Amino acid sequence: MYKVIIIEDDIELAQTLAKVLSIEAPFFELKGIAPSIAEGEKLINEVKPDVAFFDVELKDGLSFELLEKLPKIDFEIIFVTAFSHYAINAFQYSAIDFVVKPIDPDDIRRASERAVESLSKKNIAERIQNLLFNRTKESTEQRLMLQTAGSVHFVKISDIIRCESDINYTTFFLSTGKSIMVSKTMGEFERLLPAFFFRAHRSHLINLNYVVEVKKRSGIAILSNNEKIEVSFRKKEAFLNALKDFCG
Repeated sequence: MYKVIIIEDDIELAQTLAKVLSIEAPFFELKGIAPSIAEGEKLINEVKPDVAFFDVELKDGLSFELLEKLPKIDFEIIFVTAFSHYAINAFQYSAIDFVVKPIDPDDIRRASERAVESLSKKNIAERIQNLLFNRTKESTEQRLMLQTAGSVHFVKISDIIRCESDINYTTFFLSTGKSIMVSKTMGEFERLLPAFFFRAHRSHLINLNYVVEVKKRSGIAILSNNEKIEVSFRKKEAFLNALKDFCG
């Protein structure tokens, strides 16, 4: 059994979540509910949970403030949020799980299962630090977590020149000259990254900030690092329009 706590100032919602967990996540043992930052900090220190559900907005502040108070974070966190898409990006870029209000039992089950799987990764502190960094930054300055077989990288969105797909792997090419390969499909990143990343080809996702020239006849995009990337014929017009809109 994994020890779980709920930090939520809406008591009715907290009780509903507790009932859902008893059905959808029987591998969790609920050890307590706290309605505030102060009581949440006390509960964490007493229980030393494996997993915690955090409401984003508490009666005495944001739960991020509680995270900043903790000297050590070695438990998985699932946020319960009604926040904007911008805030959700901050979670996703940091590989921090969340469920959106009103809570759905299927979402709770899936998030709980993912939390148990993530406990073995031992990198929650780094992910939380990245979340705290991201929530205060504009989208271009936020950092994306990329996990390889041996390392965890936090890459600034604005440093990504392009992504290249190789079946179930994606390689990130950065303005520093570095490249990072991760075992995720490019489609996952296409959905996650801001709108100024354009899928110019089934194998190429390009940051429009780095396009310096487009050869209309050949359909080649020249990037600021002198790479030449093929734009597929069926994407050429959309690519040119995206560039026009992006450049104003």
